[in-house]
Amino acid sequence: MRCSYCSACNSGVVPGDIYSDLHRVGVIPDPLYADNHLHLRWISHENWTYTKIFEVDKRTLEFSTVLLRFKGIATISSVVLNGVSILKTNNQFVEYDVDVKEVLTEKNVIEIQLISPVLYAEMKSNEYQ
Repeated sequence: MRCSYCSACNSGVVPGDIYSDLHRVGVIPDPLYADNHLHLRWISHENWTYTKIFEVDKRTLEFSTVLLRFKGIATISSVVLNGVSILKTNNQFVEYDVDVKEVLTEKNVIEIQLISPVLYAEMKSNEYQ
């Protein structure tokens, strides 16, 4: 995982969340302890990207449909597989199934770009003013 505008770049765990990942690698203190959360607000003001390189066997590539399922992906996000945008989300509580048959290869790179909900809400608010 990496932050779009800061130096934070570490390994992430899926399923999981940004705060847990940053705490696990020692970048931030426990966000649930005392008033630590007050000093960690900067995290929600950043965009974050999770990247994973993975392989798919040839047999799977022969199927007529290959679904990639996302459960509980962050509220505002964009998913890119092998350089192709395959999904944009706006609801954390919706399960998304995407047919990736046409994009999938034996070696793949997926990027999940998590958009700051704070900055997104601010942008949407400015559109109405």
